[in-house]
Amino acid sequence: RILLVMSGFDFLNTIHVCLTPFIMPSESSDNFWVVGNDATCTLNAVIEQWTYPSVFYYIALSFYYLLRIRYSMKDSFFGKRIEPWIHVFMILYPL
Repeated sequence: RILLVMSGFDFLNTIHVCLTPFIMPSESSDNFWVVGNDATCTLNAVIEQWTYPSVFYYIALSFYYLLRIRYSMKDSFFGKRIEPWIHVFMILYPL
């Protein structure tokens, strides 16, 4: 589940990186490919804010493997006790 959600946030990050050069406000750049306005700049900022959990999910995945391999924690314990708190933090952090 962590990997699935992390992939979703990585997809948002990819969209953000690909669109950023094009949707900046055209008044702020002399490049011909810039076609954005203030609304697209705001949209870009919102998308960027929702890309931050991607990095934290990488940390959470590393934490999962640490607990699973080094400390022999069972998947059921991690899934019921720790993973819900990871998801809560990841969703509330960008807000």
